[in-house]
Amino acid sequence: MLDAIYTVEEAADRLRLHPKTVLRFIREERLRATRVGKAYRIQRADLEAFAGVPAEVAARPMAARVTSIAEVPDASQALHQYIAQNLQAALTARTSPVYPIHLETIFDPAQRQLKIVIIAASGDAAVLLGMLDTLLDAFQP
Repeated sequence: MLDAIYTVEEAADRLRLHPKTVLRFIREERLRATRVGKAYRIQRADLEAFAGVPAEVAARPMAARVTSIAEVPDASQALHQYIAQNLQAALTARTSPVYPIHLETIFDPAQRQLKIVIIAASGDAAVLLGMLDTLLDAFQP
């Protein structure tokens, strides 16, 4: 991968430092680099480790983010609590969360309307929306 190796100048740009500061870190062996002729090359993993980026964040692939708002008309407070508890439990039970998920449930008692807001990777949003359908079908007041 060509983009997995940085020059001192590129590393300095990414770290928002002066190139001489990056060279000093290399010479002090605080930042790993490989000498190529008279220049240095820095691998992405070494740069991210130096910057303190967690390995799982650095390694995760790009994914589309989705914002979904599901509206449930003619809802009750009991339905709100049932949906909120079960969806939150599903999020808590995730074994390897790669992408953060934002889940919010909002109940308006005056309009008897429940809104579920999901901001997540497209696959995670699809799973949560499918779970919402299952919960709505299974709800017994």
